[in-house]
Amino acid sequence: MTRLALLGLILALAACATPRQACDRDAVRDLTIMDRLIVESELTLQRGYGLQRETYATPRLRMCYGNSWHRHRHRHHRYATFCNSTELRTRLRPVAVDLSAERRKLREMKLKRAELAQRSVRALDQCKALYPVSAPAR
Repeated sequence: MTRLALLGLILALAACATPRQACDRDAVRDLTIMDRLIVESELTLQRGYGLQRETYATPRLRMCYGNSWHRHRHRHHRYATFCNSTELRTRLRPVAVDLSAERRKLREMKLKRAELAQRSVRALDQCKALYPVSAPAR
């Protein structure tokens, strides 16, 4: 429930972005993703092994509270009971990687990053032309 509320808050705040901010964010999205992948690859090479996300389920026992309508007494009845649920969690598991293939992949990502950087600069220039920054009204 709290995750859903947090997601709603994030979406509401994202909707508050100006068209220029949204354009700028879209212009550098691919570059940001590539930067994150490059850092991840460099860390893998430094460690000598990779990390893989693994999702697993754990049982969870918690107290649940509720209200019910008592038909014969014509009133609400509060109750507490135990609820069983399954909680999904994520952990990082070490995995073997081919370090030479990882080096090649890193080299190719750095070349692609240079191309994405040029594309992002052009896209940011287009955003600047479409949505010029005006002086605030006084």
